[in-house]
Amino acid sequence: MLTIHLDLTPNLTATELLIEESVNKQISLEARFEQESIQKFLDYANDWWSDFKSIKPQFKSRLVKIFAETDDREASIYKPVCTLIAPMIADRLLESPLHAARFVSLIPFQRIEAPGAEKVEVWHSMQAFLARVSTSSKV
Repeated sequence: MLTIHLDLTPNLTATELLIEESVNKQISLEARFEQESIQKFLDYANDWWSDFKSIKPQFKSRLVKIFAETDDREASIYKPVCTLIAPMIADRLLESPLHAARFVSLIPFQRIEAPGAEKVEVWHSMQAFLARVSTSSKV
């Protein structure tokens, strides 16, 4: 896996320097746009959840994960789970859904709980997940 960080900077001459005020304004506009997007998704998720629970009475007690905490502890962000899951192309490695279920069942699972506290579920990035799997398999 390769992680690339790319900064795009305009090719400015000494006379075309960016004004700090315009940069700050652009950053605040982008932050506001991101907050509005998150709020729109939250509203949509709440509507979907209400519709889902109204389909059958049993659905009211069904565990459905819409948001999950990521392992980015600095930001402590809850993200929609649809942004954290990506399909994996297995081609001929997994012959059937039964083989895929067996593969998933072999992934070690660790629930972090403190006595008397709420359950904490953190969804890890691919790098963190692979590091956790490799260290747990050595034990």
